[in-house]
Amino acid sequence: MKKLNTMTITLCTLIIVLFLFQGCQLLLPSAHTAAPAAGNDSSSDIPPDLSGYITIKGERYSTALTELSFEFMDLHDEDLYQLRYMPNLTWLDLSYNPITDLTPLAGLVNLRTLHMKGNPIRDWTPVSHVDVVLGRPD
Repeated sequence: MKKLNTMTITLCTLIIVLFLFQGCQLLLPSAHTAAPAAGNDSSSDIPPDLSGYITIKGERYSTALTELSFEFMDLHDEDLYQLRYMPNLTWLDLSYNPITDLTPLAGLVNLRTLHMKGNPIRDWTPVSHVDVVLGRPD
């Protein structure tokens, strides 16, 4: 009987740990939700961690996301390099940031809609594969 109780407690503990882990996953930023500004720290160009997340401006984002908004986030050119690890992105809003170089977005072959209003872009060629680019001069 004592052995059965120990197994039951162990099983219950495992279930609780798994439940808590799932709860933490649900609290992470989701698509179309811009992370709060976290100072002026810049994201370095490092590959995603083993759990499938990248870090931009101190916030973690799943590399599996298909839609993401960084509107008014004070992102700079160097912050965009992390986005190359998000091959599933189809919709991206980078409006109203001081971004000048779109080269890091050239490899996002699934990107279909890009919002770039309010950015001083020099060359739009890297996103010529994107169907809809809002903010590009006519």
